Amino acid sequence: MSRNSFEEDTTTDSNMSFALKQGKEGSRDEGKTNKHPTWIRSNMRATWGHLRIQCDCPEEAAALESLMRDGTPYGQYTDASLVFEMLYDNGDEVELLEKKGGNLADRVKIILPNGNVEQGLTMPDTCIRYHTAQPSSKQWVCSKYFQFDAARFPWNSDKKTKQTLEDEDTNTVEIGLKFATNVTTRAHSKRRFMWKVDLHLYDAMGNIAKHHLCCSPAFAYLPRNPEKSGHEFRLDDVVTEGHPGDLLMCGGSGLGCKQRPGLVAVLRGPKGTEVTLSRQSTTTKATFVSRLPSDLRPGSYTVQLMNEENPDEVTDEVRTKITAREGGECFELAEFTKQLEAEALSRQGSSEDEDLEVVEDYYHGSPGLRSQSCTDCPGDM
Repeated sequence: MSRNSFEEDTTTDSNMSFALKQGKEGSRDEGKTNKHPTWIRSNMRATWGHLRIQCDCPEEAAALESLMRDGTPYGQYTDASLVFEMLYDNGDEVELLEKKGGNLADRVKIILPNGNVEQGLTMPDTCIRYHTAQPSSKQWVCSKYFQFDAARFPWNSDKKTKQTLEDEDTNTVEIGLKFATNVTTRAHSKRRFMWKVDLHLYDAMGNIAKHHLCCSPAFAYLPRNPEKSGHEFRLDDVVTEGHPGDLLMCGGSGLGCKQRPGLVAVLRGPKGTEVTLSRQSTTTKATFVSRLPSDLRPGSYTVQLMNEENPDEVTDEVRTKITAREGGECFELAEFTKQLEAEALSRQGSSEDEDLEVVEDYYHGSPGLRSQSCTDCPGDM
């Protein structure tokens, strides 16, 4: 899945810019650090905000950094404040959702430069606020949450870059901010986002002496990498006892709950019948398990898997047959599980994502689960 990068400058102040960075390279666009990513992973994945402030000379840059880091006045400026606010790409305020399908409510966390998400501080809204004159509180964070040493940014980790940054005098103040959110574009009506940054410098009377404003380029918040999610997504096997109310197990690649939690099965059958089945077991790492409706009419059906979080992701259809509940049984569950696992390993290799782990207690009530292709077994009608 290919995508273009944002190259246009969307900042409103030529002296200040703000960009988001993820990963060691600092960019989601194949390591191209001069491009702003068009998507950012959410699901509380750590993200760096990179703020750059252009000054007239290295001396002014050093004084501004000292003011913002330590609260040391310079010139007419005695205090400074920074407000980072997440907005929709048209500038509207973002409303944090209370519930998302039973998951945790939307939230934004700020993280210490060397900390992890679990240690992060949850913000009361979509803003991260800092003021040199304000003590740390629920509304205001302190300077320890910012990284003022550009040589310590993750994307500047190689020794050559670090040495260059440490040796040169620069007229640019660089500030790193580490944060995370579980806000997603899909949950917010497929809207894109941006981050706005306000920098205020205050005089001795507390009046605003200077104001800088900039916005990041627009981007989508996605729960997983769309450039990888389309790889190795296929449906190979549909296995069921073949009666209404029975379990339906789909084998293939990329079907695990962690890989595609929004996966559903679509059954299409006689007279335009179409039924959507949700995942019933979250204990299998590489299969999709659901249950046929108890009132499903007998007949020939096709099964197709679709990712509701990315409707463009669909598998090929596989045929199966539903019959009235009569006749004997074929494979026992344990035997079937061993066979399906062996088939999967022979196709894909024995990686963790293809481990067909099944909790047998979950399948109580369907001991006769069998492969649809097993039509010659004794007792099969």
